[in-house]
Amino acid sequence: MTRVFRFATWTIKPDPLVRASWEAECVSGESKDCGAESGALESPEAVDTWMCAHTAATGHTRFIRMSTDYLLTEPPEGSLAADRTALFRKPQLEVVGGDDDAG
Repeated sequence: MTRVFRFATWTIKPDPLVRASWEAECVSGESKDCGAESGALESPEAVDTWMCAHTAATGHTRFIRMSTDYLLTEPPEGSLAADRTALFRKPQLEVVGGDDDAG
């Protein structure tokens, strides 16, 4: 039996249904880390602002900054992988109406 493998470029893109988030944790400290956390914020600039405020209040200058985002992988259109992934795709919710709807 002969097998043919065709390599094609997949697309990786952000999931439009979920927002990315950023957070920081202070790891300054002598015998143990401070451990203060920013919590999830909606931009890297917001985390930077939190880190600067924490530094001003405590003098701590060492942080871990993390980002979380959700991604979608899409096989090339018309490929066998596209046919297979279509079987597992969840139906998208349709937004009906809007602000102009009465009631």
